[in-house]
Amino acid sequence: MSPVSRYMGLNEFITGLADSLASAPWARRYTSKDELCQAVKAVAEQFLEGSLKPSGIGYSVWQGVAEPGSSDGIMPVPALGAVFVPDLTIDVEGSPTVAFHIAAARSAQGTEAKVGAALGAALCFTRQYPAVIVFLHGTQPASDYPLRDRELMMALWSIHKIRLVLR
Repeated sequence: MSPVSRYMGLNEFITGLADSLASAPWARRYTSKDELCQAVKAVAEQFLEGSLKPSGIGYSVWQGVAEPGSSDGIMPVPALGAVFVPDLTIDVEGSPTVAFHIAAARSAQGTEAKVGAALGAALCFTRQYPAVIVFLHGTQPASDYPLRDRELMMALWSIHKIRLVLR
């Protein structure tokens, strides 16, 4: 990947990151959610190394909640009487930039609950993060979905800055 402009916008950044996630090779199954999160983190870090680092743009990838009084880690998002915690976050130049909700959605039973929970959490994350990526492993590629589903995915991005990556 060639270095990007120091003035890359959020749309270009998230599109590049989502494209990297969508085109990366993924195992058929992961033994745990943590293993899947580590795989997503590795792809995200590779994207950041190739796109931000050459331009001298600082970034941090966080997995794990920040200690009280510290900004080193994920900041939980209070919403609707609950506290939502992204699986990963990326800060660019010290500012929270993108939150990730990562889920395995392979089983035929309960898939709708997993998708619904992922989208609900993502909506809550938008209170604190300018963009959210929902990574669902074990689904069809986005290009295989009917037109209405693709329109929903486009609306989630244009209205809420939520990008779905289906693998």
